[in-house]
Amino acid sequence: MEGVPPSREGQLTVLIARVLGAGVLVAGALVALGLLVLLALHQGGRANYFTEFHPRPQPITHGLLGVFERDLRRHAPRDLINLGLVLLILTPVVRVAFSVVIYLYENDRLYTWFTIFVLVVLLYSLLGEGVP
Repeated sequence: MEGVPPSREGQLTVLIARVLGAGVLVAGALVALGLLVLLALHQGGRANYFTEFHPRPQPITHGLLGVFERDLRRHAPRDLINLGLVLLILTPVVRVAFSVVIYLYENDRLYTWFTIFVLVVLLYSLLGEGVP
């Protein structure tokens, strides 16, 4: 209805949508920028997929952020791509964190605890030790 101000819940939903949209846009921009820099540095280069592939020698032991931390030390354009991908992966985690705040605001204890459990599982899967 026109002229009726949105409810507090509606305002929080709009805020979450804007945060998610901004996260996706920034992540996409970082990935695109990384790809452009990577292409600019390797102009005219030819990929040889059969002889130049070298698998990672060390196992991934610290989850997603462990991969990013190891790659960050190289200072390569792939770091921008990795940062964009990490941001894209973290965007839904931010949504779950916002949901905790919303359920706390609404005094909905049951959904608050469920959402905190989901947030802990998500954070552990991203920051945990991983599979040995």
